[in-house]
Amino acid sequence: MKAKKPEDYIVLSKRYSTESIIDRISKLAIKIFRGNTNRFFTDVMINNYHSLLIPQTMLIDLLYAVVKYSGSSKVRINYGEFLELLRLFHNYQCRLSHDKKTIALHIFGSLGEQIMFQESDVKGKFSREKYILENVSARIDDGIDFCKEFYEETGMDTTTYSKILSMFLCYYTTPSNTITYSILNEIAAYLSVPNEMVLSVMNRISCSFKDIIDSNLKRQIFYTKPIINIENTYYLSNPFLLLNKLIDSNYWVIRDKYCASGSQRFINAFGKYFELYAEEVFNNTLEKEVIERIDENTEKRADWKITLGVYVLIIEQKSTLPMISIKQNETDVLAIKKQMFKCWREAIEQLHSTEMAYGLNHPIKIILSYDDYFNPEILDELFNKEIYIENDGYYWLVSIDELEELLYLFKNNKMKFNEIIEDKIQLEISHSNKGRDLSLLFRKHGIKRNEYIREYGIYKEFEKIQGQDESNSTADD
Repeated sequence: MKAKKPEDYIVLSKRYSTESIIDRISKLAIKIFRGNTNRFFTDVMINNYHSLLIPQTMLIDLLYAVVKYSGSSKVRINYGEFLELLRLFHNYQCRLSHDKKTIALHIFGSLGEQIMFQESDVKGKFSREKYILENVSARIDDGIDFCKEFYEETGMDTTTYSKILSMFLCYYTTPSNTITYSILNEIAAYLSVPNEMVLSVMNRISCSFKDIIDSNLKRQIFYTKPIINIENTYYLSNPFLLLNKLIDSNYWVIRDKYCASGSQRFINAFGKYFELYAEEVFNNTLEKEVIERIDENTEKRADWKITLGVYVLIIEQKSTLPMISIKQNETDVLAIKKQMFKCWREAIEQLHSTEMAYGLNHPIKIILSYDDYFNPEILDELFNKEIYIENDGYYWLVSIDELEELLYLFKNNKMKFNEIIEDKIQLEISHSNKGRDLSLLFRKHGIKRNEYIREYGIYKEFEKIQGQDESNSTADD
């Protein structure tokens, strides 16, 4: 059998040291991140006549490929040679194709990753998650003491851990794309913590070439370990991945602890914490008489029925986070289907049965997601291919961030609330392909940030790691 010729970008990359290519990729990713306009794409001039639009996701793909096919060369790649490598890899990615039956799932999966790079409210997401894990979890006697167990796993409290991660990000995106032992010691001195504490955090979020090559996660290992350790010089793979790590780092420390022993206990507990948090949002923004907690009895039912003026909302909560294999430019279609089957199909059936049991006429049926990775159009794929309930256009996929903003708006500006609801209904029943996210409608109507987490003190969780007053904080990225 004739051996398959390796791709041109692989042949070229083997001529140069892997470390030097990683250095170039890392610096370009940071340059894009620090851009004033688009933090996802950058236009790179390849030669005097041609330029390429390079997305951050392509740099992650290239980084993984370079390590996977690394050679033994010691020659450092120069800038011109790196541009040629970008061109060849771009051509390779353009030749990739997908089955027509799964192309929509690929698109929706990759869009979720792109949105993470472009619109992520890091401070809000971090604050909410830390609040749920520490404040809300303490209200349940489930045998899990989150703060105590976190300390036992890491040797520090959650605020110190997050401060160290935040300092890594500040350093990587300001003076350098690498951190050495001496810099780790400087960070420790600045934070007044032991050197070993800072090193332990770095080791927890960094990976070696062997780790990358051996990992079943493939390129998604950079989501769990966004730093590459090359002979005790720590290179940043991508600033957005470190940001993403900062958001849910506390969650994954304890989730990994329980999963290592084969236990689903913490995952199940987090679902309960999410239910309590949503109830808190309802109670903070709505009158008690409009909120109804639905009892399942012997049949599957949704979690909540809420009446907001002329609108009736049925809500089913889903706290499951998307599997890491989904969160990538080359989306794992089987992983998406598994996610949809496990979470959304069951949710749609519960919402439908609740609508029938209450005899309601086209209530707004909400799948309330903790994560905002997927846009709502992906539900169309589920209805088209996998479920036999009629899609009346009133099934909405809504993130907890969007629900907070929506209910806060109902409390404070019912006229604008009604306008947004009507816009959303029209987009959904017409199956618009121009974007149906509530977040887009909020921005369209002049709502630029989530005021709920500020008014109810949740935002202070981020301020703890910044050492600043809320009055001095204006950025939301």
